[in-house]
Amino acid sequence: MADEKKKKKNQEEERPDPEGLGLNGFMNFLNKTAQLFYINICWLIACIPVITIGPASIAMYTAIQKCLINDRGYAVSGFWKEFKANFKSGVKVWVLMLLAMLVMGFDISYFYGVVKDGHPWGLLYLVFLVILVLAILTALYSFAYMAKFTDTTIRCIRNPLFIMLMHPFKNVVIVIVGIVLILFAAFIPWTVLILPAAFMMMFVQYMERIFTKMMMEEKEKKDESGEV
Repeated sequence: MADEKKKKKNQEEERPDPEGLGLNGFMNFLNKTAQLFYINICWLIACIPVITIGPASIAMYTAIQKCLINDRGYAVSGFWKEFKANFKSGVKVWVLMLLAMLVMGFDISYFYGVVKDGHPWGLLYLVFLVILVLAILTALYSFAYMAKFTDTTIRCIRNPLFIMLMHPFKNVVIVIVGIVLILFAAFIPWTVLILPAAFMMMFVQYMERIFTKMMMEEKEKKDESGEV
């Protein structure tokens, strides 16, 4: 009986357009916006312990990709389901990335202080600033990778790093958009209730194109080599 209930629940969560209910036009837009807001609130709550930012971001990516883009599943229940499923792996990867960011932050603070004291070699803080931005981007790509694939902790950092380095111009756009949204939230604080999810939705659409291309290329290689 328990298995039947679980199976029925999973089928309901994965059914097409469960929350849209066939809405069109402006009403559908409002429905999607509401779902984006709910996902964002879930993400904010899940991020409170800080070390859970990893699984929370993976859950946000998956919930947006399934519910808002592909119209499958429920926003809130889907988020928490993915949060639980990716908790351990998400925390492991995020803690490693967070430690790297903290080290870079310390180096930036130290060398910036050296510059203020009049020593030109303190300009090294700019190098660490670039590395910090790359670390943040790698974490973002890692969340997307883990939402799509199951892999080892090292590969969940290494593979997204390679993918990120292959798209330098796109990364510039992502950084610029991220800075603009941060400034926007700084001046209008209540927008933090929707902006993270809005940014993630843009990022999901970008990453899904990359993943689709990667999987097609992988399939072509297998077909050429005669693998089953």
